[in-house]
Amino acid sequence: QRFKAANWNYQKVTDGNDLAGLQQALQQAQTSDRPTLIEVKTIIGYGTPESGTNKVHGNALGKANLAAMRQFYHW
Repeated sequence: QRFKAANWNYQKVTDGNDLAGLQQALQQAQTSDRPTLIEVKTIIGYGTPESGTNKVHGNALGKANLAAMRQFYHW
């Protein structure tokens, strides 16, 4: 609300994996004559078995989590 009150162009993308939503927010920002803030909500460790937990914050993934993430992303 602070940025809206300061007349900023505020955009929110509720899913950081929504590429279409991200693209739309970026395109809208490029056409705005005001400063822009794009807030993007993401899930830490997305694609791993421990996504959304503190276990993936600041720690190495480890072989099992890395293998699961690669399978999730078909990589």
